[in-house]
This record gives sequence, C-alpha cells and structure tokens, in this order.
Amino acid sequence: ELLKDFDEALRQIKHLLQQHPDNALAWATQGALYMELKQWPQAEAALQQYLALRQRQTASGPAPAAPDQDNSMAAVAGNDQGTALFRDLRAYLLLARIADERNDPQKAQEWLDRISPAEAHQNALMQRTEWLLQQKKYDQSLAQVEQAPSSTPEQAIQKALVTAYIYEKQKQVSKGITVLNEALQAAPDNPELLYARGNMHEQMGNHTDSERDLRKVIQLHPESPLAYNALGYQLADRNVRLEEARTLIAKALPLY
Repeated sequence: ELLKDFDEALRQIKHLLQQHPDNALAWATQGALYMELKQWPQAEAALQQYLALRQRQTASGPAPAAPDQDNSMAAVAGNDQGTALFRDLRAYLLLARIADERNDPQKAQEWLDRISPAEAHQNALMQRTEWLLQQKKYDQSLAQVEQAPSSTPEQAIQKALVTAYIYEKQKQVSKGITVLNEALQAAPDNPELLYARGNMHEQMGNHTDSERDLRKVIQLHPESPLAYNALGYQLADRNVRLEEARTLIAKALPLY
C-alpha cells in the first residue's frame, strides 16, 4: 500500500515536471521519493538537477510566476530563501547518503563539505554519523565525528557523547570512558557526560564509580528521572540495598 502511495506521488511529480521542468522543489521532492524507494541512481539524478536549478536561480534571482499559475503551483514554486536553504542542506545530505550506500565515503564527504553555515554543517556531520551507525560502519562513524567542530563547549560535549557511544557500540567501553573523562575535565558538572560515564562504568563493573556519577546527576538535576531509574535498577540487579533501590525507582516514575 505504501509503495502504491509512493508510485502515485512519483506519477504526479513527473507530470508536474513535464509542464514545469524548471521547478526546483519538484525535483527535490522526486529525489526524496526515490530515496524512500532506495532507487539510488534516479534519486541522485533528481537531486543533482535540483541543485543545478538552485544554482541558476541563485545567480539570476527567482523567476516570476507564470500568469496562469494557480495558487497550488505557486506554493510548489515558492522561493522563500530560508526554506530553500533548508532544502539545499537536505539535498546534500541525501546525496552524501547515496555515496555511503555505494561505499564511497570520499564522495559523501565532498557533498557534506558544500553545506554552510558552520552550524548546519555540524548538524549534517552528526546526521551522517547517525546513519553510518545504523549501518554498523563504526570506523567511518568515528572518522566522521572526528571532523565535527568542537570550538564551543556545546560542540565539544556533543562530540564526546557521540564518540563514546560509538566506542560503546563497538564494545570498547573503556575507550568510551576515556573520551568522557577528557570531556569532563572541561565540563565537570555536565549531567549528560556524567550520566553516560556512569552507565559505562556499570558495564565495566565499576559500581562505585558508576554510583558516584549517577548521584552527582541527581544532585545537579533532581527533576530528571533517568539517574534515579538507572541507579535504582543497578542496585536491584546486584541485589543490594533493595529498599533504597525501590525508593529511587519510585522517585523516577512520576518524573517521566
């Protein structure tokens, strides 16, 4: 049923492009639909056509709407700059993903390098890291996240969390702890770093270190249920201080 919906949407887009071949949004939409169908060559061709049209539009300015263009068509051909830039970013991301599907990380990186400004570029890097992780391409994931900027505290924390998570997925938890230790030297009271390290310490059997980190998270953010829950279940799983475990879990429940 879903495939039929995609096929019908593609049929409508193709009809639209026959009448308006310079409609950039229609090409972007067609590319996204082909992506959903995993038809990489068709998706790549449509997205590259979209970017070519966008480049021409940027150089010459937006074309005026045709006199007989109805409201729905005008909406499709809309030229809002913020929306167009978002579509550009989306197109680069999808083209990078196609390159990854073809095991061509260099080409994927070339597409991502075209993204600006810096904040959008960082978000794109992290999105690519996520889908590489979904494909269990851990080495490429690490290489990607290493390229992410870390000039601000927020960027450095995000980079450390993602790097540690990749090591955890590879069952290299000690390396993840090392990354978090370094990040916590610069941000010793960051609850996300402490929570992540606490969970990794527990995986390593470092119960004292894990409890210390989780209790600090509770101290810093008593309204957050995660540390209460994690510590409570850790105590219960080890069959120690069961009354305290029940109390911690009970505190967590109404906070969700």
